[in-house]
Amino acid sequence: MPERSPLASLRYGLVGLAGSWVVRALGAACDGELENRWSPARARKRGPVIYAFWHGWLMVPVFTHRRRRIGILISQSDDGEYVARVAANLGFHVIRGSSTRGGEEGFRKLLGYLASGGDVAVTPDGPTGPRYKVKKGIVYLARAAGAAIVPCGVAMDRYWQMGSWDEFRVMKPGAYVLARFGEPIYVPERSNKFEMDQIRAEVENTLNALSDDLESRVFHARRTRHQRPRHQGEPGFGQNGRLLTRSRLK
Repeated sequence: MPERSPLASLRYGLVGLAGSWVVRALGAACDGELENRWSPARARKRGPVIYAFWHGWLMVPVFTHRRRRIGILISQSDDGEYVARVAANLGFHVIRGSSTRGGEEGFRKLLGYLASGGDVAVTPDGPTGPRYKVKKGIVYLARAAGAAIVPCGVAMDRYWQMGSWDEFRVMKPGAYVLARFGEPIYVPERSNKFEMDQIRAEVENTLNALSDDLESRVFHARRTRHQRPRHQGEPGFGQNGRLLTRSRLK
């Protein structure tokens, strides 16, 4: 890590603290449901889990799965330092390294955290796209670690959309969030290159199918939310079905 001046460290610290509270505040002002919520728990009986979701939707899982020490890879750039401070304040295990310049360093660090028993989260179309296209790294990581890939789809009925390559979405206060875990995807240890590419395509197709399905149902889910039972103990969801009860913000 490069040496940083006291002023720069203060700036990163303040932005990291403010950013984490913005995420908490926006999430607490939303309602939502998580479908197939026990999929990661079932997968974890066999080993560690790699959560996979599209880069443009990452604000929701960053909110719902904070304080779980899930490992996330963040670049060592100055911009990455801001993101790292926000993530650390939200209770993620921050792993600094590159996923683009060769990728060996980031791959090795993620693999080490999985080997230690931790779970990691990956945006397989990040950090620069193309949007909604899975890169092969997540499949090779799952094979090397003996980990399950658990796809996660997200849809929101109200959000701000950024002009970035990933069309990054920020939930508006009062938004309804509909999310769903897909079934775990496993990569056999002896998979060859052709089989690995088939699994990569399966992850991509699953994520896109989840997204399409949720987006087609999110408005109806909001209208009918009081007609369905709301589950306690869902990852990131409170007793009344909210993404997080205000009492847990303390």
